[in-house]
Amino acid sequence: MKTIPDNILATIIFMFVICNTIVAQDTYDSLFEDMQSNHNNSGNSDNSIKIHGTHKTLLPVNTTNKAYAYTNQGSTPASHNITLDVRRRGFRIFSDTSLTHDMTKNSSSSPDTIKNDLTLKETYAKFSNSIMSLDVGYIIYSWGSADSLNPTDTLNPRDDRNPYSPEKLAVSSAALQVFPSSRLHFEFVLIPYTPDALQQHKETDYFNGEMFIDAGSQKSVTYKDNSRDPGSTKFAIRGRAFLNGADLSLSYVYDIDSFYTPDIDFAHNEFGIYKTEKIQLYHDSIHRLGADLKITVSRFGLWSETCLSVPESINKNKHRRRKSEIESTMGIDTSYGRESRGYVSLQYNIRYIPDYDNSYFDDYTQGMPDNELVSDADYMQKYYYRSITKSILGQYSRQRHTLMLHNRWSAVVNRFDVEVNLGGEIPVDTASDNNTCRQFTLLSNIKGVFTIEDALIFEAGLCHSLPLRYDRSASEYRIDNNAETASLYRSNYIYAVLSFKWSSTTYN
Repeated sequence: MKTIPDNILATIIFMFVICNTIVAQDTYDSLFEDMQSNHNNSGNSDNSIKIHGTHKTLLPVNTTNKAYAYTNQGSTPASHNITLDVRRRGFRIFSDTSLTHDMTKNSSSSPDTIKNDLTLKETYAKFSNSIMSLDVGYIIYSWGSADSLNPTDTLNPRDDRNPYSPEKLAVSSAALQVFPSSRLHFEFVLIPYTPDALQQHKETDYFNGEMFIDAGSQKSVTYKDNSRDPGSTKFAIRGRAFLNGADLSLSYVYDIDSFYTPDIDFAHNEFGIYKTEKIQLYHDSIHRLGADLKITVSRFGLWSETCLSVPESINKNKHRRRKSEIESTMGIDTSYGRESRGYVSLQYNIRYIPDYDNSYFDDYTQGMPDNELVSDADYMQKYYYRSITKSILGQYSRQRHTLMLHNRWSAVVNRFDVEVNLGGEIPVDTASDNNTCRQFTLLSNIKGVFTIEDALIFEAGLCHSLPLRYDRSASEYRIDNNAETASLYRSNYIYAVLSFKWSSTTYN
């Protein structure tokens, strides 16, 4: 008979014992209205100290044959978040700290494995008045008006180990906001060091194939660490104008690409074949120009958000670098129902790469070089660079079209909330597309949240995707494990979460 782990049982008992000491839900909700970090807010003048706690226990169950990438299949992670928000006469200190416990069930002959992690998620100091604000610390930024699909929101790296919920990682930075008038704001951001995003797999997984047999060892594939490199400095500027019924932003970001760019050393082996000798992966600089517009028409919100990304090494051989791309999101949202308890949004996202390399498999049969040219240095250099950049730079098609529907509503006196996200993604003009196949992915993220008593909350849901390839010659559909969205499919799961929230506020 299976038993509930002690740490999980203790968390549940703790939640039930003290939940009855918390204020009613309507009052409770108001306690958290101003607890979000939102450093873009100039803050208010109240003198207060607020402490907010969230305690969770999560049970994820993988629904594919692959292991769940974010937390091991069968694990029951518990987490504790403490947020401190101190405000006094234009000054603000904000801190968000997380303690997580990940438990993995091992075989009967091995003890369970418990891993504890203490993480400083966000901490900064802020000074603000009527004409400016200055933030310094470990900050999470939120740019763009689109509903989750934000091309201009690139200042923070992501935790991509759970591709369904890629949380932002705070960065050491300083942000200055200037308010010349109530209708015009400017923001300047400096990020001295850019940490890498957290990935499910290292790119070295790609170098184990036959064509990289001489480069498959860790000795020949190295990474340049950007986390303490002054060359990884980011800076950004954004101007924002508030017009009649419209919010317009223009931005520029000198960014660091989250994907790796290869730098390869070559040599002939003893058989005269031109092979890779050393591969260094580094993050190239990238220029991003953004525009963002949101307008309100009656009870509807309309938005358009666009970003043009141009790599720093634009003048290098085009096969050795990331391609320039443009990404845009357009959408509409509104509230509905009694007391506007429902919210719905529909958005369309397109990414377009003008210089996409879609002739790779035409030039290299089954992705392999011509046996008669394997000693030709120029031919093999071009082959290896095209092979690597095609696979690790995240650019799988000339066009990618995504349509997403988001719907959220409340019922049972605001104690039960349902959130539904449904969509699809279609890549067009891929390197493997020989006009005999078509690819598309179905996406779904559905959850229900029930407030049991005051601040005790139960949530359950599913995150599922299905990447499909239609073969015209065979007139059949099959799962496409090489699709851009394959990482989502491998991470399909259902889950249940029990959480308890509390808050305390002192005014002086």
